[in-house]
Amino acid sequence: KATVSVLNWCRLGPPHHKPMASVVLAACAAVSAAEWPPLKPASWARANGGFAVLNATEDWEKRGGGACVCENVAMLDEGKWVMYYRGGWAVQAVGVAFSENGVDWVKGNNKQPVLGGGGSGVTTNQAQPWVVRVDSTKLRMYTTGAGATLIWQSADGMKWMEEEDYSVPLPPDPKQTAFGNRHIFRDPNATDANVWKMYQEIGQFWEIYLLGSADGLHWSYLNDGRPLKSLSVHGGSYSGPRVVQKDGAYYPWYEGAYHMFYHGTSTPGSVLPTDIFHAESQDMINWKVTPNATLLTHRGPGTFEYDQVAGPVPVVVNGTAYLFYDGDENTAALSGASIGLAMGTG
Repeated sequence: KATVSVLNWCRLGPPHHKPMASVVLAACAAVSAAEWPPLKPASWARANGGFAVLNATEDWEKRGGGACVCENVAMLDEGKWVMYYRGGWAVQAVGVAFSENGVDWVKGNNKQPVLGGGGSGVTTNQAQPWVVRVDSTKLRMYTTGAGATLIWQSADGMKWMEEEDYSVPLPPDPKQTAFGNRHIFRDPNATDANVWKMYQEIGQFWEIYLLGSADGLHWSYLNDGRPLKSLSVHGGSYSGPRVVQKDGAYYPWYEGAYHMFYHGTSTPGSVLPTDIFHAESQDMINWKVTPNATLLTHRGPGTFEYDQVAGPVPVVVNGTAYLFYDGDENTAALSGASIGLAMGTG
């Protein structure tokens, strides 16, 4: 077996701010560790001249106090690059974009939202989208809306309708009252009915929880409803969980371990600023941060990564490794988010 190196990440291009936008999606399949490709990138270089790869260009992407496309997930679905992404800061909806190469993106659906903001006839806020392919005829989207995790279905990825029967509860801790980003996948090592797993970000102090499901619709907490605290670095918050996707299938397990990419802060008791980390586990509950350092660090003033790099999305396509991520500014003077991209070069 071979592995994706997480040790050396670098950026190329000027560290200038260029207002940009976002990404998001996913398809899911059960895969074997033995299918992991022979890929060992030794370093990573920033694509697109150091700028973000998608802009907040439409009015609906600039509502609610900032130009924003974020909560990034990019993927290959049935052989084609696609993204679902959140547009808008405090007023939120889900858009879609397509690409031939994973770097240059064109917004679909006449540049209008596919869910929320009037998309699919839904006017309420929809954020933190995650999309999985259930089978060749059905996609499923999980979003945050009205303080809950909502689940939707679609045949074409453009028109969505809410599932009739589902449940995603909040955890037992009464202080944790808000859903955030999530990643849903099939667990190739499942030994019980919970073949579907969800890494779910929950706040106000953002932490990652583990949930299981037999059908991807009805969910319950594992680890006795406790957060995965071993992911915390120096007592800071941790969120934005993702696993590697390779040629349209997710690999939560490879090289003899579960792997997670996520963002967190090294500041004890804080939620900002955030950087990108990687961790490994044997049981999805006890994690070791490897390497014991950031993979990508926010760049600060003058860049679109003012106080966050977040939501890392590692994708492998035809032997080439991509790492998409959100770059954010969460200041009183200016709020906004964009998507950056680093690519494996070794």
